[in-house]
Amino acid sequence: MVVHSTGLIPARFLTLLSHLTVLILILFSRQDNVESCMVLDWTEKDFQLKDSQLVNGLATSIFFIGIELIGFLLVGLQSLLVGLCLLLCYPICSGNYYWCSSSNSSKVIMLTSVRQNMLTSLSYLSKFTEIFKIPPKVVFQVPEKAKGTVVEKWIKYWEGLINDYMEVFRDTLHEGRTKPYKTAAIAAAGSLLTYAVYNNPTEQDYRDGVIYYQNLFGLVGKSVRNPGADVYLKTLEKAFNHKLIRRLSLGICCFMWIDNYDNALGIYKSQCEYLKPRYINFHERIIDFGFLNKFWMLDRKMEDYDVNPNEWIDFSKADYDYKKRIL
Repeated sequence: MVVHSTGLIPARFLTLLSHLTVLILILFSRQDNVESCMVLDWTEKDFQLKDSQLVNGLATSIFFIGIELIGFLLVGLQSLLVGLCLLLCYPICSGNYYWCSSSNSSKVIMLTSVRQNMLTSLSYLSKFTEIFKIPPKVVFQVPEKAKGTVVEKWIKYWEGLINDYMEVFRDTLHEGRTKPYKTAAIAAAGSLLTYAVYNNPTEQDYRDGVIYYQNLFGLVGKSVRNPGADVYLKTLEKAFNHKLIRRLSLGICCFMWIDNYDNALGIYKSQCEYLKPRYINFHERIIDFGFLNKFWMLDRKMEDYDVNPNEWIDFSKADYDYKKRIL
């Protein structure tokens, strides 16, 4: 029995390494955001995209990525069981151990003397690998009484559906074996997307971040407060009080933007469809971008919250544009 593993080892090792990396990143992520971290939600409230083509394209892409990731997971599970089988079967082989010393290092070499025991181990290994072999085709036996009826059509429908999915998995596994580098790249990209979805910040995270910087800003004296940060925090607080902050989730990231009116407001201007924000100038309403448990514009605006540029302005000169520079 000959096992060809030249193309399998890099792909499976990198696939397993990518999944372990995601697991480690999740375990060492901030514990205070565990409850607020969202799983991908396609409801109308959280996923506010109205462009059906964009929504369908994004959903289709994520669906096919999930199908390929399932195939890669099966390959990794097969490798894991193969390694487990080898560890369990090596003690069966009777042999002698001796140390082979060299100038660089010492190696342990195991010599097997019983050929039959090694063949037994390989037979156990083949039994484990047979578990993950997909049969070529599934055929359901139709009873004689059901032939020519709706039951037969229903059975044939499920038979064709199962065979189609089996063909997809079979092609995915075959491509994973023949193209290890492509397999590793797709697995790494899928792992990064999964980590990004898991760490997509929520609206509550944004509110907590604003309150955090407001508390820090309140500990700073008025003479050294940054005027730009002051105006920025007051604008956000006013928008929160009027319930104008909205969140647009794209699964792996999100945008925070300001609406015109509260959703609970019943006046004509807030309910008229033609007076709602348009997609053409939607970019002007975006106030922050959330990705990987962080709102980047909020952190950038508050970098120098305790630095007041007015302290170094020479008012003896005609400098009337200083407000534009600091705001």
